[in-house]
Amino acid sequence: MSVTVPDVTGLDAEGAEDALIAAGLTLGTATTAHSRTVEKDLVISQDPAAGEEVELGSPVAVLISLGPVTPTGVLGKLVDGLRKCVASSVTFQKMVGADNATEALEYVYAWQMEDSVEPPFAFVGPSEEIRERVSTAGAYPERGGLVLGVVLELEDGDELEAFYTFDNARDAIISEVCAKAESSGFVHINTIELDADGYGLWGAREARARGKKGIQAWHTVTWGF
Repeated sequence: MSVTVPDVTGLDAEGAEDALIAAGLTLGTATTAHSRTVEKDLVISQDPAAGEEVELGSPVAVLISLGPVTPTGVLGKLVDGLRKCVASSVTFQKMVGADNATEALEYVYAWQMEDSVEPPFAFVGPSEEIRERVSTAGAYPERGGLVLGVVLELEDGDELEAFYTFDNARDAIISEVCAKAESSGFVHINTIELDADGYGLWGAREARARGKKGIQAWHTVTWGF
């Protein structure tokens, strides 16, 4: 006998188990992960997915949120400061369709990105967070440290023209961010030199390295006192 898997995302573990039992199923393995969009202790995802037909009594595994990762201390101040610098960029605001820095801040992700994030956006966090996402691009930050990422939409049409549009916008954003961040006296942003052949930007062959319609550039960030 088969039953339909209920949707338990957004429920806590107890609520998810109750819903599964009511449907004739059981709660399977429960694992955890940080999430910036799902509150702590609530289910982020499930396997099998809601709506699937499975055998009566089958287990359903769930991924439960630990909440967002929030860096503290000096690092936390740096991350928060860079997010605000990016959000205050007039060019970045234009690219994300925001009317002001407060709205643009919603597009500047910190420390952890959800897989569902679509460009355009920016990211401030550890390079480990994005290494696997961009490893197919042939150029990515070294392990360790902090990176600032700018991922913009790549317009349809001529690939070279699309890249120039991206590059000009990216440069404007980074210039504005540098001007604001470096005025603080302790932040320095160093652009990573991208190999045109290996990275494939000029032919836009790796324009969708994240599997999304976008193109990215990553910048190392160092700081001192």
